[in-house]
Amino acid sequence: MELSQLLMEVEEVDWRNKCHERLEMLKIKQFPIAQDGSAPQDGMAFQQKLAIHENFLSFNLYKAIENGNIDKFIDELENASAKKNLPLSHILEQVTLAGESMLHVASFLGKEHITELILYHFPKLLNKRNIKGDTALHVAARSKNRVVVKAILTQYANDKSIYELEDELTRMTNEFGNTALHEAVIGKDLGVVEELLKADELAINHPNKSGRLPLHLAIETGNVEIHRLLLQTPFPVNDSCHQWHGNSPLHMAIIKGDLALLRVILSSRPELVYFRDELGGTVLHFAAHIGYVECVQILLKSSALTGMERDKKGNFPIHLACEKGHLKVVKELLQEEWPHPKVYLNQKGQNILHIAAKNGKAKLVKYLLRNKKIDQFTINEKDKNGNTPLHLAAKNIFPEVLFVMSGDKRVILNYVNNDGLNALDIVAIYCSLSLTPREKLSYWTLRKAGALPSMLTYHKFYRSRLESLPKGMKHDQQTVNIYLIVTALLVTVTFSAAFSVPGGVYGPDDPNPHNRGTAVLANKILFKMFTIFNTIAMYSSTIGSVMFLWERLGDDRVAEVAFGYATFCMCLGVLSVALAFAAAVGLTTSNDSFLAIVITVLAIFFISIIISIGVVAYFPYKGRNPLVIRVNRFLIWISCKFCRYTDKPKKLDTRERNMDAEKNE
Repeated sequence: MELSQLLMEVEEVDWRNKCHERLEMLKIKQFPIAQDGSAPQDGMAFQQKLAIHENFLSFNLYKAIENGNIDKFIDELENASAKKNLPLSHILEQVTLAGESMLHVASFLGKEHITELILYHFPKLLNKRNIKGDTALHVAARSKNRVVVKAILTQYANDKSIYELEDELTRMTNEFGNTALHEAVIGKDLGVVEELLKADELAINHPNKSGRLPLHLAIETGNVEIHRLLLQTPFPVNDSCHQWHGNSPLHMAIIKGDLALLRVILSSRPELVYFRDELGGTVLHFAAHIGYVECVQILLKSSALTGMERDKKGNFPIHLACEKGHLKVVKELLQEEWPHPKVYLNQKGQNILHIAAKNGKAKLVKYLLRNKKIDQFTINEKDKNGNTPLHLAAKNIFPEVLFVMSGDKRVILNYVNNDGLNALDIVAIYCSLSLTPREKLSYWTLRKAGALPSMLTYHKFYRSRLESLPKGMKHDQQTVNIYLIVTALLVTVTFSAAFSVPGGVYGPDDPNPHNRGTAVLANKILFKMFTIFNTIAMYSSTIGSVMFLWERLGDDRVAEVAFGYATFCMCLGVLSVALAFAAAVGLTTSNDSFLAIVITVLAIFFISIIISIGVVAYFPYKGRNPLVIRVNRFLIWISCKFCRYTDKPKKLDTRERNMDAEKNE
């Protein structure tokens, strides 16, 4: 066995010596040096030949490389050089249509000996790039050929100075910013990755143009063996953080949703849990922000102290979870044995209830109010501007949050901020005088809970605005016009219904002259109900139409009173039409008991909805009877659930600027 191995080594040496000698002789043979005065002319003739020569790799040379026989390859080089009367160096400069040299082709095809021979005699080809910026090492790594990669790296390591590279070979990048290590990771070839890391471990810290390190790509491709190997390779976390663009390996595992991978990374490199992104947040901040509760649990087990780390804005992970309304994450974080929640303050002095309230997360606010760790101080705590959570909910016009908080007796409704405003003042100031349903709902939610406007605010803002408005402009004219159209339509419908009553009328040929022209079903109770409600709808709509016209008289007081009564008449007309319709349908289906029951149930259900909507829209009850208060809160709750105001008003920024301008004045 030892003898055969020795013979193979001797043959290898003989092969190398023979091939190197042949190529050296070929190089000398193809470089004639002129000794007479005709040299300039011969040189010019040579340059002209070279200029018209198409410098593309011939098919015969490509096939010789593909064949892998090194003697035939040298023979073909000699033939090509003699046939075209060109030096060997220019033959070696030939490229494919993709700009790949012979070294690229040999590396891609996995021809180790040819690759080694070219590298030894023409080292400058190692710096050659194809049209995508790939070196021969890139091509070899992409083709998953460990032997060729090792040959290139070995040849390069023997004498780096002769290659004239602008950087370390393993750190040279293509048009995408990928090193050979990137290409090997993408190709999922563990052997090639091992060879590249042996040659240069620091290549692991070089990102491509998309900011991806080889470790990122290993996680994205899901190759467990490669990312285990890369995790075992030393890399300076602090020095490389700026290159990660906020995506550490742990970030990538969380984005991918791979909990097993997350555990592997934490077990291999536990220090990564303290990595901070561009915003100064830890990985726990990121997991809390996206609401990945399973990742939060794993990260807390790895290092619970990261839960008390702040980002650049002073936010804890629980702040980011509250901002997005991730209830499960907040529950998980509050279970930890940390200091009291009142110490969770960001740079604005806001606790977690502030964050949840100002972002409209009603379910989370409700949970926090019920949590034993949230005491009355936390509920009414003021930030640096003097705003409590209730102030911030009012400032951002979140009626459901206001509803939840105002229902808690521990919430102090009339606390004032640094501007001397309570929550009700803020809603009143930020609202336009022609209240939108959202603003009106927010206002009456606080009013029904017992909040009162401060006299200073009333005189300074609200009353001055009332007095400064031009006459006749207290209500949006478009709204008045729409209401006027609705009442006019109600008049038309009810008028028509009076002459097309259910069951019809007796004809002129009826034997009894007293019955002629009268309703056939006049003695039925449902018919009487139909007639009464249709009459109410007719006259209330008519009165409403006339009173809406009073809005245009130009008198503020008359317009205000007229609009209120006209709106009431319109609502009464709509309700009466619904009741008249129910009575008419019940009358015509009274002979079918099943259908009559279904119609009755549907009528009760939908008429209840109409009444509830009308009450919420028009009747802000001022009664303090406990039953009336309960009814009010129930109707407000229905309205909040129906509207689902979870986004901040679009005009909020404009209103804030206007308010700041008024304060400056």
